Amino acid sequence: MICQEHTNMTPSLEAALKQWDWKAMEAVIRAGICECIANVAKQYPDQIFFGFALDCQVSYGSIGFSFGTTSYLDFLAAQLHTTGDILSEPALHERVWSLGDWPIDCVNEQMAPRFTDAWRRWEEQIEQVGYQEIYIKGDNLDQLEEFHEHLLTCFAKILHHSYIDGDFHALRLHDKFRLIVIDHDETLATAFDRINAIATRP
Repeated sequence: MICQEHTNMTPSLEAALKQWDWKAMEAVIRAGICECIANVAKQYPDQIFFGFALDCQVSYGSIGFSFGTTSYLDFLAAQLHTTGDILSEPALHERVWSLGDWPIDCVNEQMAPRFTDAWRRWEEQIEQVGYQEIYIKGDNLDQLEEFHEHLLTCFAKILHHSYIDGDFHALRLHDKFRLIVIDHDETLATAFDRINAIATRP
């Protein structure tokens, strides 16, 4: 179970999650990534992809599959040329990775319907354990934050393994293709640091 490798989970959170079926959750996410990639590859055979994101609202257990394309980069460049805007490198980075502006954003229902159905159970379980049991009953905000970060790290591990195992080979990838797992209220730097730490782990 890759979600349990190199974990720093505190004993109290580990006890709270002792019944959690990490292996089953990993299998659902991995199958969903593969399902979505296969359908996107068929739908957009001429697109070149510079990024793939798991766009999350982890407190609700939500995961959206999003694809960044070089055609979006061309559109963004043309838009900036038209408006005459000159962005700093950090500002441009934010625009490039503004997932909500990507044309192929959160396409689960269209491109991964089997995942959408299978994941509902986990959405409910994540919200139930996180909000009802840890936060409301346990009154433990620190443990809730730890739970959410553990989930995001788990998602990042699954995504990284999906990539290195060749699941993305059906797509035309840019030579600077990148992955990201990001929660709705966190910075790009935090999200990239998370997956980069996994990618560079021995």
